[in-house]
Amino acid sequence: FFAMPVLKVTDYVEFELDWEQEECQRNGHVFEAYQLKAASPEELIAKCSDADVLFVDQAPITKQVMEGLSNVKVIIRHGDGYNNLDMGAATTQGIICANQPGVWSEEVAEQAVALTLATFKRLQVQRQVVLD
Repeated sequence: FFAMPVLKVTDYVEFELDWEQEECQRNGHVFEAYQLKAASPEELIAKCSDADVLFVDQAPITKQVMEGLSNVKVIIRHGDGYNNLDMGAATTQGIICANQPGVWSEEVAEQAVALTLATFKRLQVQRQVVLD
């Protein structure tokens, strides 16, 4: 008898994770998603310590949190870098960490173009004129 793998998401920027939920259920995995970006270490540990795999966007996974993640084997960082993961603590705890480089490249480029156009067209000034 094998326990179903538990996958948890600490925080996410997508509007919903229905597809991920359905795929995990279809494959016999437990899936839970939270918005714990601003959570205390104690809350992160309470919600996530039983996970096998943890998906993290911006939630701070500090040494204290790493030490409390008694069951976690893998942490996947959604995005470039590991700036919010204590990699030394992960190594000590034997937790494998991975990231997704380039995952936001297109979105960042689109935002840069949009902000450039908004600045060039003085959209914020024009908006204020309309509101006044």
